[in-house]
Amino acid sequence: MKKFDNKKEYTKIAEKLIEVLKSEEINTSEWVKGFKGFYNPTTNKEYTGKNIVILMLSQMLNNYEDNRFLTFNQIKKLDLTLKKGSKGTCLNYLNTYRTDLKRNLTREELLDRELIKELEDKKLLKTYKKYFTVFNGDDIEGLEEQKTITINMSKDLDLNQIAKNVGVNFENKTINTAHYNIDKDCIYLPNLYQVETSFEDYALTFFHELTHATGSENRLNRKLGQYGLDEELHSTEELIAEMGSIILARYFNVEVNEDLYKNFLIYIKSWLNNIEEDKKPEVLTGAIEKSVQATTYIINKNREVKVEKVA
Repeated sequence: MKKFDNKKEYTKIAEKLIEVLKSEEINTSEWVKGFKGFYNPTTNKEYTGKNIVILMLSQMLNNYEDNRFLTFNQIKKLDLTLKKGSKGTCLNYLNTYRTDLKRNLTREELLDRELIKELEDKKLLKTYKKYFTVFNGDDIEGLEEQKTITINMSKDLDLNQIAKNVGVNFENKTINTAHYNIDKDCIYLPNLYQVETSFEDYALTFFHELTHATGSENRLNRKLGQYGLDEELHSTEELIAEMGSIILARYFNVEVNEDLYKNFLIYIKSWLNNIEEDKKPEVLTGAIEKSVQATTYIINKNREVKVEKVA
């Protein structure tokens, strides 16, 4: 099977975003979409990992209202009809294969860290990706009325716990600006009594800095120590962090109103202005790709803790 290149999807999103930023009037209502849990109604299972972020971005690009995604074969099996001209979104999942038993590991086995280490030491594991295409419910005729579900996360947003799950230190201090200190691996945010806007705005700032933190050497290693010497690298990192903040806000159910979304667009535009005109699409596409990697890392770290608690 031909390997799917997610960069094509990121390029489409970058082009759409640049188009919005160039418009005289930024219509934020086109972008304010509630990211609910994306799931497959035939299996009643939520999509996980990077697929969550890919579907979030696909929803933004195509203005989908439905949170259901099915494969073509599932659509046919349900005697439904795919609308003419509908475009699918390519996803993938990782399988871990045990060579001595000639089968994939079960979910329970994957969560057994001692077993995984033992099998890795014996070189009995192989991993492979399986690619598949899904179509949104908006493009499927005859699909029953949507039933709303939400991702299984706590309603109470505990920023300290989110940071702890990622392994990042987090402190409130009386400071003028929020920042991530790479040497101390710590996010510093002003005290809550200093906030003059809203908790939602405060949470977005936290998610911005948390996305920066994924670039540390012991995580995704985006060479943060060098960006102070390179304007393009610095601008790209800021684009990554700001894109990450908006994706994480949707995932953790933080409401982003029109004013907050406008601030997001203005911030993106200000840093994109530092990039040469002909390089903007390429730079923004790369930033989107890395923001997907960063937010997937954060989401997975928080999901791992939740799975362990349930177990």
